[in-house]
Formats: sequence, structure tokens, C-alpha cells
Amino acid sequence: MTNLYVSEHKAGNMVLSLERILFANKATYDTISWMDGIEPFADFQAIEGLPGVFIASQLDVGRVGHRPIHTVMTYNKGGTWQYVQPPKYDRDGDPTECFLPECALHISLMFGSNLPNAKHTPLLTRANAPGLIIASGNMGYSHSMINDLFMSTDGGVEWEEVLGGQYHYQILDHGGLVVAVKRGQTTDSLMFTHDEGGSWYTKKISNSNVTVYGLITEPGEITSVINVYAMEEGGTEWVIFTIDFKDFLGDKCRMSDFTYWSIRDELKNTECVLGKDTRYERKRPSSHCYIGSDYNRTKTENPCPCQASDFECDFLYSRENAGDPCIMMEGVSEDWFIPDSCSPGTFYNRSLGYLKIEGDMCTGGEESLFSYRKTKCPDSNLTLSISMSATNKAVRRGTEVVFTATSDDYLDDVYFMWYINDNSTYSGIGSSGITFKHTFQKTGAYVVTLTANNGAGPVVAMDMIQVDDPITTLSLHYEPVDPAVGEGMIFIVTSDDKSSFIDVSRLNYHWSVGTDSYLPLLLTSFDTAGKKSVTVTVSNSISSKNFTATFVVNDLTVTNVKAIPVSSSQIQVVWDPPVLRPGLVKTYNLKYRSDIETSWHMVRIGGANTTQTNHQLNNLDDNTLYDFIVVAISPGGGPSEESPVVSASTLPLNSLNPATAILVHPSGKKATVSWTAPTGKASPTGYVVQYWMSDRFNEIKSQSTASPSVTSTTLNGLVPGALYTVRVLTHYANQDSYSEPTNFQVEGSEIGDLQEVRGYPVNSTAVVIVWNRPNVPVDGFHIFNSTTNTVLMSVTEDTAQISGLLPYTSYSFQVQPFTRNDAGKKSDPVVITTDVGGQCYNFLLLSLVRNSRSSTLYSCNYCCQNFN
Repeated sequence: MTNLYVSEHKAGNMVLSLERILFANKATYDTISWMDGIEPFADFQAIEGLPGVFIASQLDVGRVGHRPIHTVMTYNKGGTWQYVQPPKYDRDGDPTECFLPECALHISLMFGSNLPNAKHTPLLTRANAPGLIIASGNMGYSHSMINDLFMSTDGGVEWEEVLGGQYHYQILDHGGLVVAVKRGQTTDSLMFTHDEGGSWYTKKISNSNVTVYGLITEPGEITSVINVYAMEEGGTEWVIFTIDFKDFLGDKCRMSDFTYWSIRDELKNTECVLGKDTRYERKRPSSHCYIGSDYNRTKTENPCPCQASDFECDFLYSRENAGDPCIMMEGVSEDWFIPDSCSPGTFYNRSLGYLKIEGDMCTGGEESLFSYRKTKCPDSNLTLSISMSATNKAVRRGTEVVFTATSDDYLDDVYFMWYINDNSTYSGIGSSGITFKHTFQKTGAYVVTLTANNGAGPVVAMDMIQVDDPITTLSLHYEPVDPAVGEGMIFIVTSDDKSSFIDVSRLNYHWSVGTDSYLPLLLTSFDTAGKKSVTVTVSNSISSKNFTATFVVNDLTVTNVKAIPVSSSQIQVVWDPPVLRPGLVKTYNLKYRSDIETSWHMVRIGGANTTQTNHQLNNLDDNTLYDFIVVAISPGGGPSEESPVVSASTLPLNSLNPATAILVHPSGKKATVSWTAPTGKASPTGYVVQYWMSDRFNEIKSQSTASPSVTSTTLNGLVPGALYTVRVLTHYANQDSYSEPTNFQVEGSEIGDLQEVRGYPVNSTAVVIVWNRPNVPVDGFHIFNSTTNTVLMSVTEDTAQISGLLPYTSYSFQVQPFTRNDAGKKSDPVVITTDVGGQCYNFLLLSLVRNSRSSTLYSCNYCCQNFN
């Protein structure tokens, strides 16, 4: 086995054309006895008269000695090879049912003519019979020992099976006559055809059977005479028969008996061999005449338009396979092609890597793509910059951008290499590299780098381009939706479309209030009540859009203020918190003064984030009128509007004794209250028991006794677990007397429903849940996954964070309060969706106002899109 390489004549480069050609070599295989005396050979043959046309035997891939042999042909000097097209019909006119590539025609070359037990006559072509090929062969997957006779008149493009069995054959009269005689058998005649195998005739050569060993004619195959070398049956001496077919052929051919033929017409393509369309004069198959030895064949050669096959690789260029482009050899520098005498401002002929094949006649066509190019000698002072089709160096994603190298210098011979930091590259010389078209598939800022080399060293130019999407899928959100004076607010720009390419972290933001944060997040508050609006202008490199939120800031004024006398020195002041934000108040200021004072006293009620809405003033003057005002203080320290003034008088000093020794015995939802009757000169006319939940003085309830002699009563309908305050009012004829208040706690527990359970995402894997505590004491809260009805955790505070969740997934939760002895009702489910995740910015603002009544969470989350 050997490989065929094609030499590129002038440059001396060898290019692989065909692998695994059958190669017979006695020195390689000592066991091949039939090769004794035979020189090594490759089973490869040129088709005479047709330059660039070759035929070869190729081994299949497989184990040595067991590989099938196929016949292949080339019509472009080894550029491409193909199997031989089998005949459509056999010699009897029946379809062969042989179709490429599974079935082909296989031709016997030198290997078949030397193989023992085969001895096929080798393929026959002659330069004086262009296009005519006679060969032994078989149809099938590969070569076979059994051959028939095949003929082609069009250079091997199409074939006909003409005779069955093995034959000697010869060409006569410039291809106008073909003679065949059986090989390996005795015969007394031979066969011939004058119409390219269309019809065959028999001519007797002997009165007895002979064995023919060869057919010989004069060199050049230009006469009509054939010599037949044979031996008589059983004989040992040569017998030679000389036959002249001139009489059979008739008159000498006239001009009308000829036509012109070209293999280019048979191949049905535009490719020429060696850049020329060669047309040969040939006798028409239908003409019954002889050509004669004095005939000079007319041949015309017309140049073809140049194409790649007309060129070979120039010096210092090579290609891996036939048909591949010529590329500069490894280690070769562009500088090697610049003449030493090349001065700035002058020109030299620069090779493009190709040379026209010697003897090639092509002109025009693609010649300019392969010939020399006039090139300016390099100048080290090359100026270079980048221009682009994008306005203001910004473009919408998905738009094609054309980048162009610009310079005042000569750029035809400059080698350009483009690079963009999304790993896109492009290169070329001169006009083929001066522009670079690119479509950006992702948003972002990109750097475009251009490196140019004219042989005097590289020059680099860089520029930037911003790629964005139009701003269409954004919204402005804010919390809380009904803010109060001084309450912290958060404004956030988010993307409505989770699949959008908009990255909110890369946009520009200008807020109408506060200072520009250049973030999609604004934290602020308002010191006055009324209708407000916040506008943010969002922009990127290609678009700008305004988003406005309009809302009302509400006042924190307290309501329903009451002043209730408790004793001669005590007044209890109670009020309702602000309706809108009961849990927002930081503290309360209680102002009071007597009717004879002009200035106000002030008491600060509660600590940070208080929920206390009552206060008892002590050490007041007896039987004196006092005025009261309550002011709510916001988290920012700003006061609300003052409440209306309310008034109340302290009780006069007791001139009569009150009830004493107040005792309370709670039991279930009721409690028994008893006391000791007062002593003194005056007798009580009756008793009234006043009681209230300790933190709700404005909800006083009263219960009278049946007679002055009764000093106990039972209070019913109490709230289990609640803390109560009780006092006894003693009636006298003209005056009442109050006992000191006594506190007690009701037994048991009755857990109320939770209020305002809500949740927010913290990030892509965690959420937070908050709620308002019930009115009675509890020990803690169970957090349920309402889908699986399983307890996730238990907490004592009125907030819980659940982690370890999946990104952008909806979850349903419920909260259940509990005590050591009881469990309350589960809250309604609250559904929370985690954030998207990926390359995200997460902002979380927690403002918790905690006491027994409320807890408020302000949460803001947004995620940029995931580009992974």
C-alpha cells in the first residue's frame, strides 16, 4: 500500500491526493512468488490523450491481505477522486441494478494482468484515440477474478459492457476500429467494431483453432492492420496472422465524417484541465470509413476563466489536502515577503500564496484572487482608528454593527485582526479584513480591539460599544402603600418580566426626591401629610423612561382621648392609637396643666416603638380640673398633630372611709371579689365594683351589689389569661369613696386569631414571615408548610425566617400560636415566591416595631436576570 502525493511544480510542495493505493513489492512480501522478476509497481495509470485524468486501484480500510480493492478516477489531476460509474445495462440489454456507492465498475490494471489464475488484459488507452478506453473489469462492491470486456468512449465518464469473458484487444486506425480476440481459449476468428462498440463483427483468421497470445499493430495505432500472434492447437511453433481491415472500412473518411469532442462536455461542469478547454477531432461512430495513417488530428485549445484548480501553492505556502487553501507555513513571518529594497512610499508585488501551474492557460475569472497584489512598502508611522455604524457607540441587542478600520495610510496590504471581549474574532488582509460585522447577543459594555500589521510592526486601536435593550418591562414599586408622616419608605425599580435581558443594576437612575443614588433603590420619608409623588428617570445607552408613584402621606394624630378620675390625686388618660399605623408610633407625649396654670407639663410615654395607649398621672391636686393633650411621635422624631383638649377633675378627698381589704379569687372565666365594709359614723348606701383589662382603662365595666350588707360579688365573662384591675366604689348619701385599685390575672388561656400575617422574599433561597401577636399571652408560634402540613420551626418572636428554599419558587405557610396547655387556630395561608437568583443584587430593609400588638416589616427585593 502507498499514498499518492501531487507535486506543485514550481514550489516543490507535495500535497496528499489519494490514500491506500495498491502497491506490489516483492521485497515487502517474500511469499509472493508470482512477482519473481517483476519490478515493484503502484496500481496507478494515466489516461493517455487526456491530461489530468488518472485511474487507480485503492485498498479498503481493514486487515492486510483481506482488504477489498476499488477502482477510482480523477479528472482534475488528483484534486478529487470518485468511484467508476457502472453501466446501466449489461451486454444483453438487461438492467444491471448496480448503483453507486454500494456497487461500482472495477477495472483491471497492472495488478490484475500479473495476478496468477487471472491474467487479465490491462487497461488500454492511446494518445491517438482520445477518450477511448478498453478494459477488463467487473461490477460489484470490489474487484473480482472474473472479468468481462468494458469500453468507454468519453474518457471513463460512462461505460458499456460489450463482450463477456476475457479478451486481448487493440486499437487501430486512430481509434476508428477496435479488435478483440478471446484470451485463454482456442478460436479460429476475432471480433471487431468500427462504431465504438455499437455493433460487433466476426472475422475468420484460421481454418483450425489456435490459441492467441497477443495483438500487435504499428506504434501509434494509426493503421488498419493487425498482427495476431498464436499457436495451433497442440503445436509448439508461433503462427502469425496479418489482417488489414481497410477493405471492410470502405472509402477514406471525409471532413463530414468527423466531429469535435471534449471531456469537459461529458463531465457537465465548467472545470477545465490546466486552464484550457481542449477539443479533439474524432470520427463519428456512424461513419463507415477509414481514417488512414496520413491523418493529422485537429485539436483546439481555448483558455478558460481562472479558478482555484489552476493554481498551486507558492514558495513558503502549503496545504494539507488537495483543494484546501494555501496557507503560510508555520514559522514563516509576513516580513519575509518584503524585499530588502522596499522603501516607504514605494510598492512591491506581494504573493497571495499561489502560483499558476506551469503550462496552465487560464485567463481572467478568479485570477486576481490568486495572483500577485501590488503592495505598498510598510511605514512604521501607521495611523489607525475604529469607526462603527452604531450611533453614539450604543446599539440595541440583536442589531448588526459594522466596524471599520480607518487610516490616512495605505491599507490594502495590511493584516487586520479584530477581537471583541465576547470571544468573537475576525482577521483578513486589506479589503477582506478592513471591516468586521458583528451581532451582539447579550447586553453589556464591550471592548473592540483592532490590531493592524503592515510589516513594520503591529499597531493597536481600541474602542467601546454599549449594548442594551429598550426599557419596557420595568415598574416602580413602593412600601408602605399608605405611609404616614415620618414613616420610612422604600422605592424600588424592578423588572416585570423574569425572562427579560434588562439588568436593573446596570441602568442609570435619577430620583426626584433625595439625592441621586444611581441605584434602583430609594429610602426616604415625608415630614408633612398630603398627596405626594416620586418620579425616577431610568435610562441606558439607547432609551430613557420616567416612572412615577403617587400616594397620600397620612397623619399620625391619636383619637378618642379620655381623662378618667381615679382618686383625689390620680387621673387615668387613655386614647386610641393612629388608625392608619398603630404600630408606627415611636413614643407619645402627654401634656397636662391645671385650670390655674398657663404652661404645660409633659410626660413621655413608652420606649422605642411603643404600643402603650394609656397613662396614669399621680400626685395631682385633689378636686382640681386638669386639661390633657396627647401627641404621637414618629420614628423620625417628628410630632403629629395635637389631639383635641380633654378635661377631667380629680376626686375630692375622701371624708368618708372607702372599702378595704379587697380580695379577688379567679376561677376559670370568672372571679369572686370581696371586701371589708368601711367603719365610721356614716353608713354606706351601696357598693359598685368597677373592673377593666389593665391595658384598657377606657373599657371600664361596673357591677353593683344587691344591698349595703353584701360585701362580695362574682365577675363573669372574663378573658382567660388576661390581667385585670378592680376597685370598689362605696356609695354614701352625699358622697362616693374609692378603694385603692387591685390587679389580678384570670386563669386559663383562650388564644385569639393572628392578625396581618404576611411574608416577603429575602433572596433566592429564603423568605421572612411576620404577624401581629394575639391579645392574650402565648408561649410561641409554630410555622407550618401548608402544602405538606408539617411544622418547619417554632419561634417565640413575631417573625420567622425560613431558609434553604429553591430559587423562584412559590411556597405556602401558616402560623399557629400556642401555650403550654393549648394551641390556637392556624392563620390563613400566606404564599411567598423566592427571588430569581443568579447574578443578583439584594437589598433588605427591616424596620420592626414589636410589642404585644403589632410587628411591621418593610421588605424590598429585586434581582437582576440570570445570564449563566
